[in-house]
Amino acid sequence: MEKGGSIRNFFYDQLRATLAKNDNYTELTSKQLRQVYAAEIRELSIGPLAVLERQDKRAYEAKIADFLLQRYNDSESHYPRVLRFLADRLGVRCFVVFDNVDQHDFGDQQEIFQFAHAFSAKCHAFSLVTMWEETYLRSKKTGGALAAYQSVAYTFPPVSVVDIISRRLEYVVSDIQKGGVARQLLADQTKADDVSDFLGLVRESILHDRRRARHFLESISMGNLRRAMEVFSLFLVSGHTDTGKILGTYRIEHSYLIPLHEFIKSIGLGDYRFYQSELSQVVNLFSISDESRPSHFTKIRLLEYLYYYRNHTTTFGMGFIRTDAIVDAFLRFGTSDADLNESLRILAAYLLVENDTYESNELGGAYRVTAAGRYFIRILMNKFAYLDLVFQDTPIADRVVFDTVEKLVASRDLDDRFARVAAFVDYMLGEEEREHAAILSTSDSIPLRERIIPELRKAFESDKVFIKKGRKRRESKAEKTPYEPKV
Repeated sequence: MEKGGSIRNFFYDQLRATLAKNDNYTELTSKQLRQVYAAEIRELSIGPLAVLERQDKRAYEAKIADFLLQRYNDSESHYPRVLRFLADRLGVRCFVVFDNVDQHDFGDQQEIFQFAHAFSAKCHAFSLVTMWEETYLRSKKTGGALAAYQSVAYTFPPVSVVDIISRRLEYVVSDIQKGGVARQLLADQTKADDVSDFLGLVRESILHDRRRARHFLESISMGNLRRAMEVFSLFLVSGHTDTGKILGTYRIEHSYLIPLHEFIKSIGLGDYRFYQSELSQVVNLFSISDESRPSHFTKIRLLEYLYYYRNHTTTFGMGFIRTDAIVDAFLRFGTSDADLNESLRILAAYLLVENDTYESNELGGAYRVTAAGRYFIRILMNKFAYLDLVFQDTPIADRVVFDTVEKLVASRDLDDRFARVAAFVDYMLGEEEREHAAILSTSDSIPLRERIIPELRKAFESDKVFIKKGRKRRESKAEKTPYEPKV
């Protein structure tokens, strides 16, 4: 259904088309159809049509036929009556599935819930409404439609979005090789082998644990297949995905696993030359949310604070911390309300935290860190590829550091990239030192008193060594391939 469309009109149009293909419905006899409206026909027969029935049977039957046709044209009345007849008299039960409810806004969701409940009651049918857990809880907790009805919730365990993507890639590769529709969609048929090889490599890379690409995709999508497909599609079509290099290496070594940093770069940049946090699927944890009282660490500290209390139980549930408690802890060392509110909004929009209402655009009564939030602060934030992205869209208040980074910002040389990230990390270390003294003197919160950048710096140096080893290994095997760009 299109957004803003009529739920009733859409539903009955779909129902009409579905029942037209169903034998239980199409094989109903005229006698059975009269039984559906037996009460009304009896009233007509002993009332306004009584004389006609006795004197002119043919005219009487014509009037009954007109009555049945009128009822048939009233979809909202006719279909529930027939389905109820099938259930009560013939033992044929109807199951109605309302799928993808989450694609509509909150108001439409509530109307769908009410409509599904009313329809199933009229028809003695079963209505199944599929939604995300947060949609269900939001309606229950905020006095929505689900709070007014006795409903049974069945929870499906989360499936791996990577496994689903893998099966889709496997199908496309097979279809290309068999000359199916996927091959016909290729603009250049001579590239079919390259396309199938590339998609096969991508599939192997996201399934292979060693490269951590699977963990990245699972964490950033939070089990949401639509989001996972959107993020994954960015990698496939990004101008920063070097398919020539990937295929060239594959032709030489007969195998290649796309490393995590290539996924991060392509997904983070998309089709843009430089990283812009508001246009990227990858959030910048170092961005400033209140320029009047700037801090690069509010989002990270919020994640660390909520992570520390992840096993803490409140009336809101496991891991939830009341918003007023969070505000009190951060105001002690000078974080502004504007910074906190904007940081929580951004983190919720990127699914790194969730609130008690499961509504990212509204300030909740309590918050907790998600699996994506844990992944960002424990793994992704420490990666060179991530730091090499976000420094491009992070304000730098030190002129010397800014000039150093500015000279190297457009360079694609790996050593230059290491140098600019190192300058950025050093700058962040100095910024944290300046703020840390105030925290130690005003706050007794254990997670907030912990330093952030020293551990990040160690992880960055370790990642740098790993990347250099990989480059040296590839260079030792390098040779010219048809996929290398011409000089």
